[in-house]
Order: sequence, then C-alpha cells, then structure tokens
Amino acid sequence: MRYVSAASGMLDGIYNVLHTAIKTIYPQYYPKEVVCFFANTIAKNIF
Repeated sequence: MRYVSAASGMLDGIYNVLHTAIKTIYPQYYPKEVVCFFANTIAKNIF
C-alpha cells in the first residue's frame, strides 16, 4: 500500500469516494437518519 498526500486537485475524487462509501456501506449498519446525517456532514467546503 502506498500513501499519498491529498492535493486540492483531488477534492472531487475524495468527495466521491466518501459519498459512495456512505451511501453503499453505511445503510447496512446505521438507520437512514444517521446515513443522511453523515452524507450531509461531508461537504466539499470542509476540505
């Protein structure tokens, strides 16, 4: 495994990975309200 420091040009990719994980994996473990909370908490402006 290789670690790479994130750059501002990677923002869209990171955002997409996070939201894909939240939408596909979280519903298996959390109620819908929690999934929505996490999805709404992760916003592009926090990066």
